[in-house]
Amino acid sequence: MTVKSKKRLLDLANVALLAAIGLTVGSLWLWPVDISSPAPTKTNANQIATVQTPQAKPLSDYSIIHERDWRRPLQDAKVVVKAPPKKDPPKLKFTLVGTVLEPDFQYGFFRNKGGQTRIVRVGQTVDGAVVVEIKPDSAVVKKDGFEIEMEVKKK
Repeated sequence: MTVKSKKRLLDLANVALLAAIGLTVGSLWLWPVDISSPAPTKTNANQIATVQTPQAKPLSDYSIIHERDWRRPLQDAKVVVKAPPKKDPPKLKFTLVGTVLEPDFQYGFFRNKGGQTRIVRVGQTVDGAVVVEIKPDSAVVKKDGFEIEMEVKKK
């Protein structure tokens, strides 16, 4: 780069700087910013125009700024209580093999894993499960808070 080209580049930089300064001053001249106090209201000859300024708060109102631990978040985190995970219904160790429905009695035939069959009516228990209802080809038993509907397996 020659000396002449360096001078030309320096002149262009100066022109750009002067243009930026001119645009800044010109914009402030065209759109002035009013930083003065509000204009006084119209008054009669006997009244004096007064401008009301807001009163400053006492320093004691700002004491919490000094008392607060700035390493902690501004708000306490919201505690989200998650519902306990849903339990799966318990596995029953018996099956329903048949039902008998008559006007005077209702019975269910339940067979355990050992092959023994028990005849049970509503309100009685089978391996810790209470029989709640007996329907045609199904029965409802309650165990560990779960109501489980069992159906007779078709052969």
